[in-house]
Amino acid sequence: LSVLKGSGRRLMELGRSCLHRDYRGGAAMMHLWQALARYVLEHGIEVLFGVASFHGTDAAKLAQPVRDVDLRSALEKLGQNVLSKTNTQKS
Repeated sequence: LSVLKGSGRRLMELGRSCLHRDYRGGAAMMHLWQALARYVLEHGIEVLFGVASFHGTDAAKLAQPVRDVDLRSALEKLGQNVLSKTNTQKS
């Protein structure tokens, strides 16, 4: 953590969140991600870090899924949606 703290960048540590199985992938998940994206954009957060859960313990099998995690891309996509909604609400 000292490297992150010493980077001079605006940091945000993410904790775990959980949705009931019946609500995963639906509107509830989108609300969580949109709120996170809005906070990141409004506060100029540059680096998100925290825990992630993956099934299994075989590092070779998990290498690709870990590489596929791209929060920056997801937040950029959501950020555009959040910004447009925020600007519309202010008008």
